[in-house]
Amino acid sequence: MRKYISTMWFTLARLILTILLILCSPILFFAYGVLLIYRHIVFKVAKYLDPQLGKMVDALSNLFSAHDVYNNSYTINIGLHAAGKVDKYHFVQAFSDGILSQRTPEGQFLYPELTQKIVTKFGYTFWRNLDNFKVTDHIRYLNESSPDAPVTVKEMRDLISQFGKTPLDPSRSPWEIIVIKNFVNDKHPEVKSAMILRLHHCMFDGYSVFNVFNKLTDNGITLAGTPLQNPLTDGKRWWLKYLVMPIVFFFRGPYELFGQALSYDSNKLIQTSKENFRGVMRFDECEPISLVELKEIKNYYGVSMIALTTGLVAGGLKKFLAKKGVPPQKIHMTFPLPVINHPDKLRNYFSGGIISMDLRNKDRRVLLEAIQKKFYEFRFTYASGLPECSMLLLRVFGSLPSFLVPRIDNVPLSSTLMHTSFPGPADLGHFYGLPIVDSTVGGSISKPFPVGTLCYSYNGVYKFGMMADACIFTTQKEAEEMCNFVYEEFQILLQSVRENNV
Repeated sequence: MRKYISTMWFTLARLILTILLILCSPILFFAYGVLLIYRHIVFKVAKYLDPQLGKMVDALSNLFSAHDVYNNSYTINIGLHAAGKVDKYHFVQAFSDGILSQRTPEGQFLYPELTQKIVTKFGYTFWRNLDNFKVTDHIRYLNESSPDAPVTVKEMRDLISQFGKTPLDPSRSPWEIIVIKNFVNDKHPEVKSAMILRLHHCMFDGYSVFNVFNKLTDNGITLAGTPLQNPLTDGKRWWLKYLVMPIVFFFRGPYELFGQALSYDSNKLIQTSKENFRGVMRFDECEPISLVELKEIKNYYGVSMIALTTGLVAGGLKKFLAKKGVPPQKIHMTFPLPVINHPDKLRNYFSGGIISMDLRNKDRRVLLEAIQKKFYEFRFTYASGLPECSMLLLRVFGSLPSFLVPRIDNVPLSSTLMHTSFPGPADLGHFYGLPIVDSTVGGSISKPFPVGTLCYSYNGVYKFGMMADACIFTTQKEAEEMCNFVYEEFQILLQSVRENNV
């Protein structure tokens, strides 16, 4: 009875807030229009006063650049393991020819931000042309004095963990490439060298990274999956697009947003992160998992790949929480949603959402089916307006002057888990004739999301990167244990599937 009353009040609160928002929407849209006009005026005035200014940082990207962009830790870090020897001069040549020289049909540089730095003018962040850009300032050996010194996979992971505390040079564009001439990968003895792409999130999201990586390869590659296709705007059903879409967007979307904003996730990990956050990331990777075996499990349970990989992480997190003395409970997971028609530009273009997962479920099938249902509601039904509303809300916040943009570390919404799952390239990329046979990918951490995961497929395997602040993974061994827990979940599910198929 108490649960029913609680649910009733929660639904009533969402309805009241949704109605109030709809009633106030004319005022809000007018205010947003005034804000956009002001942004345009600032852009014109700033360009007139400083002709070297480029574009304003776009709204979604500004969420990562508004506050101390060169010192914050929001970078995407990608290690590429090459089957052969590569030196930095190969990369300088490839980057100059394949990336920096790319132009649009109108003759403009395709990626001008790579030769620009970020500055603040009249409260807004701009890209500004560098007076003396040199690509060699951005591409370097890990150890310039001893470039042939051997580096292992573990040392690469440790290096990626340290990036959060290593500022980027404010006189340059916020990216760099680190070349390792002598790289040791025990699982792939053919690997002889590696490259680490350290890319700030204000320039790149997952699909921007893929577009650039694709242009660096000799053979051209395709993704193993596709971004979110909204069935309301796919153009195949005009009546859905023009009649149903406005109703879903203006009514169901706000209702869902308020549901996420009012739901509450608080456990020992979140409290620890908010009170003791150190800004030191600990990061490790699980044993690579065969895509063939993952698909065997996926097909048996009738779930999507993202639901399965999320279930594996949830099962591993449940064991990690138990080890930390946190009893099984319902937790929240925040995740980005890629959006179709991503422009071939250096910018962020995504939506996002939050789902709850009840870790008290002892039956793994029940947990997987519940996760599958949540993702299905977000991504594939006509009922959800959340992706569009979430993207609009993020754009509104990002359009504000920098001092008003919420700091990511201080957002009121909290989730135990920040989970990113990316399909990855379907083909093996080649660079200067050398196959890129393996990779290491790490992201960044923030207070509201104690544990971060980054999952992606490449070269026939699925890889799970697990990261958390040092107040959560108090030792590197705990990061390794979290990875082992996730791998154990995979082995349990695979064994169960094969026993039941005998």
